[in-house]
Amino acid sequence: MTRVDRSVNEWTYVCIYDQVRTAHLERLCGRTGWGLVYRTCRDDFDAKMAESLPIRRMGRARTVLYLLRRRPEIVEVNEPAAVGAWPALVLYALAVRLLRLFTPWRGMVVSYAIENLDPVSRIRSKTRLPVPVARFLVHAVLRFLNGTVNRIAFGTRAAQSCYRDGIGRKFPRQETALIPALPSPCECMTGVRPEGEGIVFLGSFEYRKGLMSVLSAWEEVRRVDAQIGLTLVGKGALLPEVRSWAKNRDEVRVVEDPTRTVIHEILRAAAVLVLFSQPLPRWKEQVGLPLVEGLAHGCEVVASDETGIADWLDSHGHAVLPPGTTADELGAVLARRARDRRGVGELLEMLPSEDQREAAHKWMVRSC
Repeated sequence: MTRVDRSVNEWTYVCIYDQVRTAHLERLCGRTGWGLVYRTCRDDFDAKMAESLPIRRMGRARTVLYLLRRRPEIVEVNEPAAVGAWPALVLYALAVRLLRLFTPWRGMVVSYAIENLDPVSRIRSKTRLPVPVARFLVHAVLRFLNGTVNRIAFGTRAAQSCYRDGIGRKFPRQETALIPALPSPCECMTGVRPEGEGIVFLGSFEYRKGLMSVLSAWEEVRRVDAQIGLTLVGKGALLPEVRSWAKNRDEVRVVEDPTRTVIHEILRAAAVLVLFSQPLPRWKEQVGLPLVEGLAHGCEVVASDETGIADWLDSHGHAVLPPGTTADELGAVLARRARDRRGVGELLEMLPSEDQREAAHKWMVRSC
């Protein structure tokens, strides 16, 4: 068993994230010389898992001091277009520039990018700055942050376009690669591959994830085929509404904040995974982790075209619809996909043999 090293002094590869979630923790498992520094945690942060992993919670100032003193060989930071992390990213970029200017440190700074919402629109929605001012600010910050990153891997074409529009020209002195954010088949799908049944919504119980669209579409699903069941998996602000809606519907099951093991069990038994993300002024679905997990378990996927992998889903036969699709239209698609699903083996064979987030990591740190 790999020894877990929680000593920041021995970390050679350090991920510095403004926010951390369970998916970040899972990527740490089994690594040697890795560490993770974070400022805050998301709602889906698994505190129990974190206890056995090399992670530290630090504020921005303490993280800057850590960089200046410990000087890890490789530093992975939040992507430059993560507007919410800009206060931290600017400080870390300043620390990196100081190290490069006044010390012999020649460490690598890398980043994984999936942001596909125009930063100018996001800044304007928060500050109401005139378009020229907002564009100048975004251009200046992105170029400053990008100037400290040696390699950036794009998880979607939408993210790549977002950066080119925001920076205004090609990335100077920086290596880039497009590695689509696709999973490999989950390890739990080896061997027996049962054909799943029913529809699963997995994600935060929030409007932006399209939950209310799914609930509104359910009557049409039942009209088409009354044998189809629905499992709602997650937690969030709309949980009371979900409980009330599902109360007298025997075909609906609500699973609140389950463990990762239970999530895998539910996905293995599902025919369709739906995540119908809706646009908001300050948010756009980058990829959608539930979509990735559904694909990894051989589910048919029904998604809105907000996700950054919409083009891949569409070209591989999954259902991609505009976010304004009516409830009846969405319900008809869900019912059809549940009844006429392709075989699990066929769906899994479409996926790459290696998880592409891992492939992106390997590309970012090659020859380091």
